[in-house]
Amino acid sequence: MDVPQPDEGDINVGTDIFRACWVLTGLVGAVLVFRCAVKAWIRWALPQVSAPGRIWGLEDVFFFFGYTVDILHMTLIQHSYNWGLGRHFYYLTPEEKVQALRYDFASQPCAVAAAMISRTGMMWFLLSCFANSNRRLRISIIICMIVQIVVNSITIVQIVVQCGPNPYHSVSPNDISSWQEQY
Repeated sequence: MDVPQPDEGDINVGTDIFRACWVLTGLVGAVLVFRCAVKAWIRWALPQVSAPGRIWGLEDVFFFFGYTVDILHMTLIQHSYNWGLGRHFYYLTPEEKVQALRYDFASQPCAVAAAMISRTGMMWFLLSCFANSNRRLRISIIICMIVQIVVNSITIVQIVVQCGPNPYHSVSPNDISSWQEQY
């Protein structure tokens, strides 16, 4: 199948999108640093707090781990961009096509996982806020947490197992090299 030559030439339409994504990722990092600074200041300014767990909680671990996975996602997308993501398929060499798609597909589970981990952190925060509150509310938060973890985990598995020359089967290194030679 031949890809027709585009009229506009070899331009990269992804540049502005990737810049905006990196800016938003940096903004999230700044918010997390601000959150830590405020929590550290509260801990320092109010040393007689009877429950330091109210200041630092497991949700902070979830937030930072989710941000780390998001940085991994953005790094993989950046590699895909460097290999040609955003350019028209017509202008890419066969190696650029394979590498751009490889890094793009590798980034997808990271994107789903980063959102899942961060949402879990927020739900954990809500659970800690309402732990002594209404039992029904607590159970609702726990059920929402379980549902989103299960659904997102299935999505991640679905993304991973459909990659390769034989989707839904394990892939050996020999299969990958023979697939690369074909395309």
